Amino acid sequence: MKGSLFLAGILIIGVAVTSSIAGNPKTAWVVNGATSSESLSRINLETNEVFNDVVDVGKTPNQIVIRGNKGYVINSDRTSNNIQIINLDADSTEGYIEMTQPYSNPWHMAFLNDSIAYVTDFNIDSVSVVNVNTREVIDQIAVGVGPEGVAVVGDKVYVTNTEWDTLTGTYGQGTVSVIESTTDSVVKVIDVGTNPQDLALDQDGELNVVCTGDYWSIPGRIYVINTVSDSVVDSIAIGGAPTAIAISPRGIAYLAAGGWYPSDHGFVYTFDTETNQVLRGPDNPILVGKGALGIGCDKDNYAYSCNFMANTVSQIDTNDVVVWTFSVGDGPVSIAIRPASDSTWVAEEEDLVPRGFALLQNYPNPFNPVTQIAYGLPKGCWVKLEIYNLLGQRVATLVDEYQKAGQKSVSWYASDFASGVYFCHLEAGDFIQARRMVLLR
Repeated sequence: MKGSLFLAGILIIGVAVTSSIAGNPKTAWVVNGATSSESLSRINLETNEVFNDVVDVGKTPNQIVIRGNKGYVINSDRTSNNIQIINLDADSTEGYIEMTQPYSNPWHMAFLNDSIAYVTDFNIDSVSVVNVNTREVIDQIAVGVGPEGVAVVGDKVYVTNTEWDTLTGTYGQGTVSVIESTTDSVVKVIDVGTNPQDLALDQDGELNVVCTGDYWSIPGRIYVINTVSDSVVDSIAIGGAPTAIAISPRGIAYLAAGGWYPSDHGFVYTFDTETNQVLRGPDNPILVGKGALGIGCDKDNYAYSCNFMANTVSQIDTNDVVVWTFSVGDGPVSIAIRPASDSTWVAEEEDLVPRGFALLQNYPNPFNPVTQIAYGLPKGCWVKLEIYNLLGQRVATLVDEYQKAGQKSVSWYASDFASGVYFCHLEAGDFIQARRMVLLR
């Protein structure tokens, strides 16, 4: 197909875009969601070239997720109702995953592994379990009303339920459903704020849930969830009406926060995920193009806002300065970054580097017979995670291997052990820490 090339704000018409970028430079892929466009833009972040309309997508696209050399576009309109698989090296559509329920309105998607992904279905209050290799829906899980955001942390899947009542036009109690991926069942429901739309994992292993509010009387708030205990440990009065979140490697959270008429600008808010301190809010937002709707971060600590009304993407540096504005297609709504070269990086929990070594308290504790043990590695190293009894005897080895930096989580199945006190012992490089655990039958 024929595309358009933008360079430094100058439009060059009629440039054919049919081949992949040589050498796979660092690239941003943008979903344009306005009815006049509904296509993908590709931004070469090393040359700042923009190639527009490189692939047509379905009606009402909501999100793009990148894994390896594939892009997955969630098309939400009833005439599409599918996940479109894009070959990013060839700028072409490889196929589709059709949702099994009509008008399900698939919203967001998160990968468990290279084969399995979870997709929220806004209209039918469920999550679809998808096998991307066989291109089929293999299960469906009932959750709360109006699910939107989804994130995978270890073996658990977290889903934000907006609880939007279409009959009254009001929001109920916002919740987060916790799905155990080994059984594909909801094991817990966590109350959060009004209209939770998106969520992201930070370097401390905590989920930051964006509760937008009702756009009028209830302002935006961030709820922080400990993913070991699956409980709310803090909330942040961010204000405004943020809808989407992305967290940079340095631990700064960026929120797309709208900015519609009569405003001349769009807004991006920020907060520090270590201190939970608001850095930029409604009183001092980062000003971007009108209608900031989607947000993304790369490993170089740049943030990118999708400005729906301005048809632009703003690149924001660590000083909160917009250093580049890219002209893309009509109505950008979502962005995903593909790193340079042959890297297959995707924004998963293992790619969020913790600030230091840590062994967290197991949960639940006391337990019977299964407990979860989480730990953080700020750098790659050889890891030993072992269980000892009160006599100092090693009774189980859970991990004994080299692991890259990231948030980790394993489960100990103690069905063959007697009740009593045990110690979880972590040795990671030169770091050593132990935690006391109680098995009660």
